[in-house]
Amino acid sequence: MNIIITSPQQDILEQERIALTKKLHSLDRITHSYGSSARLEVIIRKNLPQETGKVFTGEAKLIIPGKDIFCQVREYDIQTLGDKLKDKLKSLILAQKGEKKMHWRRLTRIFKRRKEK
Repeated sequence: MNIIITSPQQDILEQERIALTKKLHSLDRITHSYGSSARLEVIIRKNLPQETGKVFTGEAKLIIPGKDIFCQVREYDIQTLGDKLKDKLKSLILAQKGEKKMHWRRLTRIFKRRKEK
């Protein structure tokens, strides 16, 4: 899985970028069936104009064959932002895989019934 982390304000340090990449590489176990065609694009923004303080917004887009998965997380710390982003992506990927399995189960059930008749 290819991971691309960008920041429009260039406020993210290289150490933080490496830490985020390590956290998000744990999703490789779930997306290994897609191979190298899976691509994760993450955009980290800092401090939206209407808010005060350091607020980070992380937007992740996972591009896999068949469906794109998108999620957005807001946090005060980049480390917790990475954790929440990873957890949210993991749950969305597993839900999408579950839908795919159910689809194929329904189809096989239909074909089995047709064969029996």
